[in-house]
Amino acid sequence: MSQLEARFHGGVSAIDAGAWDALAGGDHPFVAHAFLAGLEEHGCIQAGLGWQSCPLGLYEDGVLVAAAPLYLKGNSHGEFVFDWSWASAYERHGLDYYPKLLCAVPYSPVTGPRLLVGATAEARTSRSALIEAIELPGTNAGALVRPSELRRSRGCGCIFRQQLVAALRLAIPLEQPRLERFR
Repeated sequence: MSQLEARFHGGVSAIDAGAWDALAGGDHPFVAHAFLAGLEEHGCIQAGLGWQSCPLGLYEDGVLVAAAPLYLKGNSHGEFVFDWSWASAYERHGLDYYPKLLCAVPYSPVTGPRLLVGATAEARTSRSALIEAIELPGTNAGALVRPSELRRSRGCGCIFRQQLVAALRLAIPLEQPRLERFR
């Protein structure tokens, strides 16, 4: 695999639908480009509701090879992480829990892939690269809502707790991620 370039986008609609859907496969309609872009287009995903779409794409020679539906969250509404007690504990200690980075299907507990890597021989490597890019410093906390992907990721040299929430400690704004290792 040649050098990867990681790009955070302003929404799923900024990513080619055919390339996204090829990675997502056809078995999970809730990670389909049309569904996620529709949530954005119809105002379900907006900062005023605590959702800022910032999907991640990994590109190799300009071709999308992996993607993840990421959202910068300003609250815990509309997700199935149930982290209100964590947010409360942060607040009691004078810390900001929000914004947090969430990799999920908004407003839904449906199962299915969240780290979209397709069915290629490089899927394991692409999954590891996605996780590494998601762990870039940028926000306070994050969650990957898909336990089977956490278990699969453990074999890729990534350390996650085997729970629904993997806390990510991030320290720089998402708008300007440091992606030197991918360029």
